[in-house]
Amino acid sequence: HWPLLVQTGTSHRSCFNGLDATDPGDTRKWLTTLDRSDQALFRLVLNGTHITQDGKHYCQEVMEDTCPFCDCSDSRFHRFWICERFEHLRSQVPDDVRSASVDLPEALTVSGWSLMPTTMVEWNQYFAGLSHSGPLMFHHDGDVDLFTDGSCQNQHCHKSRFAGWAIVFASTSAVHDYTGSQVIDAGVLPGILQSAVRAEIFAVLQALKLTVRHKGTVRLWSDCDSVVRRVTKLLQGASVKPNASHSDLWNEIAQCLQDRAGATVITHVAAHQHEHNAGGVLFEWCFRHNALVDKHAVRANWSRPTEFWELHDRHVLAISRLTRLCRIVQNLQLEISKAVVQFDSPTQIDTVPEDAVSPPARPWTPLPPLHIPGGAARWYGDHIVRLILSWFWQTLHQSQDEVIWISHFQLYIDFMCCTGHPGPVHLTTWQDGEVLPRVQLLGLAFRQRARWFAKVWKQSLKHCGIEIEF
Repeated sequence: HWPLLVQTGTSHRSCFNGLDATDPGDTRKWLTTLDRSDQALFRLVLNGTHITQDGKHYCQEVMEDTCPFCDCSDSRFHRFWICERFEHLRSQVPDDVRSASVDLPEALTVSGWSLMPTTMVEWNQYFAGLSHSGPLMFHHDGDVDLFTDGSCQNQHCHKSRFAGWAIVFASTSAVHDYTGSQVIDAGVLPGILQSAVRAEIFAVLQALKLTVRHKGTVRLWSDCDSVVRRVTKLLQGASVKPNASHSDLWNEIAQCLQDRAGATVITHVAAHQHEHNAGGVLFEWCFRHNALVDKHAVRANWSRPTEFWELHDRHVLAISRLTRLCRIVQNLQLEISKAVVQFDSPTQIDTVPEDAVSPPARPWTPLPPLHIPGGAARWYGDHIVRLILSWFWQTLHQSQDEVIWISHFQLYIDFMCCTGHPGPVHLTTWQDGEVLPRVQLLGLAFRQRARWFAKVWKQSLKHCGIEIEF
């Protein structure tokens, strides 16, 4: 239910529409295939901070939403799918993907999140509805040797894998054949989580359930090293962590071990070994029965009804087609993002300074009486706007001096010398540099601080209705 909660929390952002139908695991897996710079760039797409002109009015004072690359209104969808400037990057996108981009959720087409296959709910419902009702008890006199194994198909794809398991009673009456040995239980793994490890754990659990009242020693044999180590720790008195992987099964195993009337032993067996390569009688016996239980686990995994295979074929096809579509969209978004970054960050070229041009011929317009504009004060803070405008009016009100060019750097230095104030600072929001704690320790560059000062100064004059030549 977590995707539904995330969708509700981000419903005010149109770029996240359909987020509850996405596959974060697949998105994360694809992200790891990129180099670090591309990962950092694509995270801006995923987290909604890939800002276009239509969104800048939330953080800047802009009057229009025109795309910087064409004359259309800008948006994330426009940037990725419409803007003519990047048409050469979209030329390799198949027609079916381009036509589907209008109908697909914006969580993919705009924010780059992989979609979950439409058959995923039906697939999960099938496994959630499975249950196992095998034999309730296994009767045998004396000590018992049980081989357990799990088998998983499509282990590499967590969305389409399915698992089975089996338990074999290994007789010691005949060493060189299967005389007396038998499969005492086998089946498919129930539950949404399907994996080879969980099948191995489930097989051990079923073996302990069958022998919970057996008074003799039960010797378990498994080729899964992690299962053997965990059962050994439980036999030594360890407890199960509530948030551990497969803790539901491990809690049941721990309870079975406590309820056992006799002793329990578990031993690791090398997997997929041929009995002819065994170095002794014991190894030959182990390899033979481990191969037998492995074969029956595979057989149980594949012994499913026709309805499952029909669902399996539809599900695998949906995964294949959707993965192709998502990768095409995500690669396009990455390439366009890289092109935009290259446009926004051109190479700095050092040029020889030119002689300053003459100031404009039109006469200086005297400043009107000073007033503090409410719009600028709300945006940048009343104190800093009032201070900058007071400094400007004090210098130029009723001035009759000759008009000359003054650089932003000169203005900023004069402002600091006259007021002793460091000027405005823009980190996440506009702040008063004088009250910002330890502002000197931030190492803010003079050029950046001058830009912030000039920004607030210009916008304050604009709100006052005063035009200045720049």
